[in-house]
Amino acid sequence: MNTLPNDCVCVPVSRGELIVSPSLAVYCAVYADEVEALHRHLADADVPLSDALQERLEKHGFWGNPRPLRPSRHLLQFQVTNACNLRCAYCSADSGCARANEIGLDDVKRVIDDVLEVHPDLDVSFSGGEPLIVPWLFDAIDYALMRTKHVGMLSNLLLLDRSDVLLDKVVERMKRDMNVQMSFAAADREVCDRLSGAARYDTGMRVLKKLEARGVYPKIDLMLSAPDAQANIDAFADFRRSLREDAKISLGFLYPCGRETGEHVFRNEDDCEHVLDELTFLGGVSIPAPKVECVTYRRLGCQCIEHENLFIRSDGGVFSCFKMVEQFGHISEGIKHVIARRRQSPHKAADLAMCCKCPFVSLCASGCRADNLILERSVRAPICGEWRVRLLAEMLFEDRPYVMDWSVPHQLEEAKKRGIKTPEFVIVGTQSSLVSAQ
Repeated sequence: MNTLPNDCVCVPVSRGELIVSPSLAVYCAVYADEVEALHRHLADADVPLSDALQERLEKHGFWGNPRPLRPSRHLLQFQVTNACNLRCAYCSADSGCARANEIGLDDVKRVIDDVLEVHPDLDVSFSGGEPLIVPWLFDAIDYALMRTKHVGMLSNLLLLDRSDVLLDKVVERMKRDMNVQMSFAAADREVCDRLSGAARYDTGMRVLKKLEARGVYPKIDLMLSAPDAQANIDAFADFRRSLREDAKISLGFLYPCGRETGEHVFRNEDDCEHVLDELTFLGGVSIPAPKVECVTYRRLGCQCIEHENLFIRSDGGVFSCFKMVEQFGHISEGIKHVIARRRQSPHKAADLAMCCKCPFVSLCASGCRADNLILERSVRAPICGEWRVRLLAEMLFEDRPYVMDWSVPHQLEEAKKRGIKTPEFVIVGTQSSLVSAQ
């Protein structure tokens, strides 16, 4: 008979208990009529478990090796300028005007070379602001394409409508496998233009036709804001028909964390799921539902730190994610030095007083480091407590581990929906940081 790990913890839930092994990063539902037998087995391994529970434990990974870390390539993203030709009301980068002393081509080349010495499997991406504003952008892209096979650009692409020279340059590099993501503020024309502060929709569609005529097509990043959800639902079918038949679309939901203004955010996952359902039924597309999974990946800490992602702000500041909250240094110090120093502060959940004894330490791993800073002003004090432990236990009991990828405000809303007592948090001002009302 297989033996359960020595570190197993049983967490009470409404329909029984959830057994968790932090060392293996696995969990399994134990139904109410199985709980007594399980506890006898934990006290005396010679007491047998039922065949049904044995099979479920095996399916959930209790007889295997520790779960692997989430796979990811190392990402190096340059915000080549903060200047932008749009003034999007929801902009998470606070783009608009260029910063003083923005980075140049030599900086980009030097950083790429140095990071490749540390991470040969590197994805390089260019963003803004609007990257096409930068005159040396294509020299930087060419250098990245020469040094690595995985190069991308995030852009609204509107400047291609006014310049065939720019258009040809983008097309030529897309044919050399540069991945381009083109952003739209909404599927609805009026909403898209209003949120962008410019006539974006029609111009964007013209650019797409020009690119298609030249044999290339970008991925479409479609942003969805809560107040305009129904307008996007109503317009999505026509928006989809305006694109090439095989166009790939990624949907972005504004959520209450980071720099997005409060009026645009989705308050809970139910609202997001409603929009996805409506887009599926009315838009004639297939959108996969969140997967019910009996296993998930092991986590040591914040994923961006764990995988050593690097985001270079236009003034040379070095961050670990697009939220650009926690600055680890500046490229002038030497990027390898910044990486080495950041490794000394990995923010592993097992090292945090609040997390080290939690049964979900290797599953939740204290959440997003940037969000913890935004919401609690500390990477060492995530918004957590009994409410969050119970919520994770209830949803893992249902084999829904994707709850750990939800923002903390959405987790709070889900806990309230389930009748779990939560701390009181309120959104203050126009920014969506949370403060305790206790």
